Amino acid sequence: MFKDTKLIIPSIIIGVSLILSSLINGYFESKQKFDNPQTMQTQENSTLLTKEEAAKYLQISISELDDIINKDIDRKQNMAIFDTYQFIPYANLNGKLIFTKTNLDKWIDYNTGKKE
Repeated sequence: MFKDTKLIIPSIIIGVSLILSSLINGYFESKQKFDNPQTMQTQENSTLLTKEEAAKYLQISISELDDIINKDIDRKQNMAIFDTYQFIPYANLNGKLIFTKTNLDKWIDYNTGKKE
């Protein structure tokens, strides 16, 4: 019985130490995120675009961009695996399509034979 008590007390001390160190680490980690927020990239190529801005950037009409997106959706449904830039890259945020210039440039390169 005395032997078991010798193991329980150090185990409790180690457990409490781990919990406290995790809490302290988490506190300073979250504080650092708020003290030094990362700034968004401001390079010309990584700006966000709406669907209208993306169409203008690609020098096509909005209806042509819609056609490309709809055709891509139809083609994706029949495929299990495809290359990243095989289809026009965008994000759908609450029904609003968002594009980046960088990804549009990579999509153009991929579809004009300049594959990475």
